[in-house]
Amino acid sequence: MPASVTTENLGTPEMSNDVRRVVTAFFAEESQDWTVSVLGSQSSNAWHVRVSNGQQIWTQDLHAVQHSAMAVLESLKFVAWQAKSNLTSHQTDYR
Repeated sequence: MPASVTTENLGTPEMSNDVRRVVTAFFAEESQDWTVSVLGSQSSNAWHVRVSNGQQIWTQDLHAVQHSAMAVLESLKFVAWQAKSNLTSHQTDYR
């Protein structure tokens, strides 16, 4: 089932498109409804990644050196592992 993806303030339209493409491809085969938002901030260098499967919410802040679709993909892999392991909501802040 495709994920619902929101991106804002990621620098360029190309970066937003890359992030949406990676997220959509990652969740293409999932049976749950997933919601993903990747929000950049004009006041800081962080991207706030929020992922929900309707039952749990995971958040992670990605900082300047992690601003890429591949960094978002690594976050999604971790979230998917947690969801499949039935782990509780998790918040990380990698710098």
